Amino acid sequence: YVHGFASSGQNGSVKTLRLLLPEAEVIAPDLPVEPSEALALLKSLVEEQKPELIIGTSMGAMYAELLHGSYRILVNPAFRLADTILKNNGLGLREYHNPRQDGQKSFIVTKALLEAFRELSSHCFENIDSEEDAKVFALFGKHDTMVDTWGLTREHYSQCIRFDGSHYLNDAALLHSVLPVIQWIDDIQNEVSRPSLLIAFD
Repeated sequence: YVHGFASSGQNGSVKTLRLLLPEAEVIAPDLPVEPSEALALLKSLVEEQKPELIIGTSMGAMYAELLHGSYRILVNPAFRLADTILKNNGLGLREYHNPRQDGQKSFIVTKALLEAFRELSSHCFENIDSEEDAKVFALFGKHDTMVDTWGLTREHYSQCIRFDGSHYLNDAALLHSVLPVIQWIDDIQNEVSRPSLLIAFD
């Protein structure tokens, strides 16, 4: 699990995923603030742990997109994070939303950090072939007022899904929107075929 901006691996979504998936090992690191350090940490973890699935939310979904080769669920991906931070007056001192293992409670957002995010995000959507496309599911909350990358993501990935939720995941969105996609991916990986039912409400 790759957390969002100003969050940590101890957030509520991680706790809920561990409850919903008791047989799974959920690895959720606290990310460094510096983007290049965060991506290096994630690549190292992927190489070491070889996860069956990566779930990223917001900023974490931007990082997850760059982790090619793994199945990924990108929830409300913040591919233009620098612009989102500026739009929400995010420069200066910021408090972390959740406790971190290193004990840090705050960090500073500088213009240099925004440029580092801009540089990193410029490498998103590189080298996508049909195999890579098949491994990415992008989920977008219908009521997300913070980030809107639906159109941008649809230009590059075919499996984009809207769900009844906002930018921040809650237990209902995890249970009814994220968990079914986890099940789909698990079925694909285990070559399980389930009957499908199409319901037309018109």
